[in-house]
Amino acid sequence: LVRPLEELDLPEILDEDSSKYNSNFFDRIWAEEKARNSSKPSLHKAFLRDFLKSIWYVQPVIMAAAIAKIVPAVFLGLLIESFETGNSAEGYQWAAILVAAGIVVLFEHHHVFFVTWRKGMQLRISCVASIYSKSLRLSSTHQETNASTGKIMNLASNDVERFLLAALFISHLFWSPLQSLAILVVGWLSLGPAFGAGFALLLFGFVPFQFCLSNRFAYY
Repeated sequence: LVRPLEELDLPEILDEDSSKYNSNFFDRIWAEEKARNSSKPSLHKAFLRDFLKSIWYVQPVIMAAAIAKIVPAVFLGLLIESFETGNSAEGYQWAAILVAAGIVVLFEHHHVFFVTWRKGMQLRISCVASIYSKSLRLSSTHQETNASTGKIMNLASNDVERFLLAALFISHLFWSPLQSLAILVVGWLSLGPAFGAGFALLLFGFVPFQFCLSNRFAYY
């Protein structure tokens, strides 16, 4: 039987992705944060604490991927050297390591992206649900106000989208500097001080320039 899709044809979402579940989740972690710091509770700290506690297992995976991104640069040189020496056994060994590193990066990206995206989505849903619940309890403070519940939700749902993006990339605030230091060490040992000069130009030249462009982009 061919017919248009109806609501009954769609499966139910998981409880962890529902508005009710995430609204209760928001109330719980906010109550814990107020109990921990009653004078100045912070929503960012509450979210960050839950993020690290609930999906801690993505951090070792990100670390493995960071190592797998540095390894090919070293073993590719060894693979090329094996061509010059004619040692095919070592060549296959270095090639296998390169392939293994590529597989680690491939699977890490998709799995970590999925887990962090879902966590960010849950944070966003929890905020929207809580703001909506609060807006229903607000009374109009002025007879000419046009801040309806719909307008509040439209503004709020756009603002809390930042929590989803933060969940995707916040781990890199910790791992990217460590990965950069590892690259500096490997490059210095392989190429000498010349690599350090290029790295310094990247760190003190292009990184501040990128920050400047990002601030201007956010301003406009």
